[in-house]
Amino acid sequence: MLKVNKCCFCFDLKYGFITYATVLLIFRIAAIMVLWDNAYLDKHISSNLNMQTNLTMPAIGYLAATVVVVFIALKGIINERSILMYPYLVVCVLELTLTTASHLWAVFIISAWYLIYLVIGGGIEFYVFICLLSLYNEIKERERNGRQRDSVEEDIALKA
Repeated sequence: MLKVNKCCFCFDLKYGFITYATVLLIFRIAAIMVLWDNAYLDKHISSNLNMQTNLTMPAIGYLAATVVVVFIALKGIINERSILMYPYLVVCVLELTLTTASHLWAVFIISAWYLIYLVIGGGIEFYVFICLLSLYNEIKERERNGRQRDSVEEDIALKA
């Protein structure tokens, strides 16, 4: 299994992912606001509001759901609870798969230039996933060690 010890080769995984998640939240909340503005506030300009609303509502819903999942992951990282990070791992795998598939489709159907997006964007998403998975395993190991220490302390207390 791939594992990294530092985020971007110099930051602690915990603080690196907290920084990444904060930037991600800002961008996703901004995207929600832009989509909301395009779907509802500009309705007087658009002649085909129904079509525009039908396309943007799923995107707004997905972005809102991922914002909630990222908040839960941040809470899990700060409190060092691995189970709270698990939903974002699933979202990362989903986004990595969909991004790779859509870029491959774009390479074959639209233009070979999308191969550059695939390599750069896919590489960044894969690296973020590896960092998050490493942090997840690190926190899970700490939780295991903490439980073992607690049970040893309980055994000592019972014997005394």
